[in-house]
Amino acid sequence: MKHQVFLSFRGEDTRLNFTSHLHKALKDKGLNVFFDEEKLEKGEQLSPALSQGIAASNLSILVLSKDYASSKSCLAELSAIMDRKQTQGHIVLPIFYHVDPSHVRNIGGSFTTSFEEHESKRPVDEVDEVKRWKAAFAEVGNLKGWHIGGDKSDRLSERCNLRLIEEKGSRVIGLWGMGGIGKTTLAEAVYEEMSQNFESRCFLQNVSEKIQTHGKEILRNDLLSKLLNEKYIKIDTPSIGYPYQERLNNKKVLVVLDDVSHQDQIAIMGVKHFGDGSKIIVTSRDRTVLDNGADETSEGRVYWESEMDKLKEYIEPDIYKILKTSFDGLDEQEKNIFLDIAIFFKGEPKENVENILSNCYNGAESSIRNLIDKCLLNITPLPISLRDMLEIRSKFLKRKAEEIASSPSRGALDDRRSSFLDEIPQCISMHDMVELMGKDIVRKEFRVPRKRSRLWNPNEVKQVLKYNKGTEWIVGIKLDMSQIGKLQLCSSVFGKMLNLKYIDFYFPPFIGKQRKKKLHADQVGDVSLPDELRLLCWEYYPFKSLSLSFDPKNLVVLKLPHGDVQQLWNEDDHQDLIDLRKIVLTNCKNLKKIPNLLGAVNLEILCFNGCNSLVELPGFSGLASLKTLQLHGCYNLKKFPELPNDVSFLDLAETGIEEVPDSIEHIAGLETLLLTK
Repeated sequence: MKHQVFLSFRGEDTRLNFTSHLHKALKDKGLNVFFDEEKLEKGEQLSPALSQGIAASNLSILVLSKDYASSKSCLAELSAIMDRKQTQGHIVLPIFYHVDPSHVRNIGGSFTTSFEEHESKRPVDEVDEVKRWKAAFAEVGNLKGWHIGGDKSDRLSERCNLRLIEEKGSRVIGLWGMGGIGKTTLAEAVYEEMSQNFESRCFLQNVSEKIQTHGKEILRNDLLSKLLNEKYIKIDTPSIGYPYQERLNNKKVLVVLDDVSHQDQIAIMGVKHFGDGSKIIVTSRDRTVLDNGADETSEGRVYWESEMDKLKEYIEPDIYKILKTSFDGLDEQEKNIFLDIAIFFKGEPKENVENILSNCYNGAESSIRNLIDKCLLNITPLPISLRDMLEIRSKFLKRKAEEIASSPSRGALDDRRSSFLDEIPQCISMHDMVELMGKDIVRKEFRVPRKRSRLWNPNEVKQVLKYNKGTEWIVGIKLDMSQIGKLQLCSSVFGKMLNLKYIDFYFPPFIGKQRKKKLHADQVGDVSLPDELRLLCWEYYPFKSLSLSFDPKNLVVLKLPHGDVQQLWNEDDHQDLIDLRKIVLTNCKNLKKIPNLLGAVNLEILCFNGCNSLVELPGFSGLASLKTLQLHGCYNLKKFPELPNDVSFLDLAETGIEEVPDSIEHIAGLETLLLTK
């Protein structure tokens, strides 16, 4: 019977998992597969039926698992398959199943032991047969195929090897990531694997450290001596002159520059003079080093980010030491922004975080980009519902259709370059280990919590608030109120915290309503708030208003859901609200009045859902930046609000509004209007 595929595998390794799935998938595609499960279970020698199966197949798939070479029947199969490849051009596709392809090529790893056992157990006159198996097995290791599973560094090494070979226009491949997570190990693996393909090669470790110790010219001279095979090269000038330039131009070299901290350290090594086909591998903790350093070659650039999951392989003291090195390399502003994000803003929408931090630090967005480049932060899509994703997709397609209709050629080009997925809101995140490192840095600022810059531990926060121990050192407090029980506040609890920028008092979303208890403030009418506040988030806010002495001129985000607030501030106070972006007063059942917000020219979001005591609204038509207004459940509201033209989302569901004015047609930006009863 003619077969399209001959499937060779070691039954004990893969039959009940991967190979069975592969067999089914091939059959589902309509392919006729030779699959001799019984033979593999018994471990017999190659039978006439198997020989005929190989001969009758168009191609063979070899599933090479760790014990494949321990089976004589598997090796006999493989040898017969490779013989047919040599004589008849038979197609062979290997799958390296949790094995390193280089171990197959070089008979390494567990395969060394397997072949040694075969050789020791064979009679002298049959040793040649084992040699044939061995040669055929090694040849399979040189074939292109699939690598499934295996160590992460093995996979990355294989990808780097392929990229070094295939990217003919790229001279520099950059490995960037945090210190201690495998960049040097990966570079070593690639270097060992690829070095035989180059005329000269050199691996320079700890480049930044050696330049500081010995000087960059001495390190460069050492590199040139090894590449040109000449002792005592001495060049004291910043550039490399004749005849060394010409000699380097004629050399195809492989160079690893390990742990580079500045792009000048790449340029000084003379990489632009290396001959055609040369490759330079650079490891760094800072991606901008690779961006700028690769420009020295005026050719393509390739980057690989080291995988953060490797951090889990280290014990805790090692983690702190490794990550602290990256933190110590930051400037003062970057350190503060990093700690703010680690304590207060991890997982928050990127745009919100940038708005708040830009009000605290000059050039905050640039600092955030630097933290991303140094692998201390990353940007990920914000988790959203399927409904929201479909809405984003609908808006994207509508806009693209309009672009194409208005300018067909430009619209088509834009459509190829973007996806609706690119428009999903992003959040700022960081690895859990990085977050822990940030918190550990703050803990070590001072032994006593009241002198630390940021507080988040419930017991420590409780002690500071209960005994009024706040100081000017504290810039932010984050408190899980489900963890502290009863706590009585005094009116001056924040009085000494003159530099307090962030207050975030919250309950976890999984806590039931019956377990949510307000901070007690029975003896006081309000608490004084510092004017430096940028973020005020306080669930179940226990006061009727914000303190009379508080000036919200620096406030960016105000969130008081489920609070007792009746009004925010006096009607005519606080017209300077230029930094305010968001107000959320969801389910503030006692809220009766919204103050004049005309000074909040950058206000984007207003949410009053569930504020059923609210009977009137001020005019919002002057709020040019307003995009979202939510009034769901405000059933005592009877009058349609005055709105600016760019509002895009308007929720008036379950309100007392029964009539929509004709003027709504002038709200050009309106995309969603909810009016359900």
